[in-house]
Amino acid sequence: MNKKITNGFVVGLQAFLSLAFMGAGSMKVVTPFAELQASPGMEWTSDFSAMGVQAIGSVEFLLALALLLSLFLSSLKKYTAVFAAGLALVMVGAAITHLSRGEQIIPNAVLFVFAGIVAWARKARLQSH
Repeated sequence: MNKKITNGFVVGLQAFLSLAFMGAGSMKVVTPFAELQASPGMEWTSDFSAMGVQAIGSVEFLLALALLLSLFLSSLKKYTAVFAAGLALVMVGAAITHLSRGEQIIPNAVLFVFAGIVAWARKARLQSH
C-alpha cells in the first residue's frame, strides 16, 4: 500500500480516537455521577465509585489529548504508540467490566483494534532519538 495513503489512514484513526476519547472522558468527568448512573449504556458506573469513574474519564481524556497533540508537537510524536497503547489498555479494562456484567463489548473491541493499529503503526518512533 502507498506510504502516504497508509499514513493518512493512521492519522485519521489517531484523530478519530483522540476526539472520541476526549469526548467520552470529559463526559465522565463533568457529568454528575447520579446522572451517569441513570444514563442508558452507563449502568456499569454502578460498579465504581464516583471518583473511580472520574479517574477513568481523566485517563481517557489525558491519553486522548496527548494522542491528538502528538499530531502537532514534535516533542510528543515519539510517544504516539505509548498513548495509543494506553487507550487500548483502557478498552481491555472496559471489556472486562462489560463482560462481567453480561454486556456487549463490540464498541470496546473496535476501539481496541483502532488504538492497536495506531500503536503498531507508530511503534518505530519510540526508537528514534
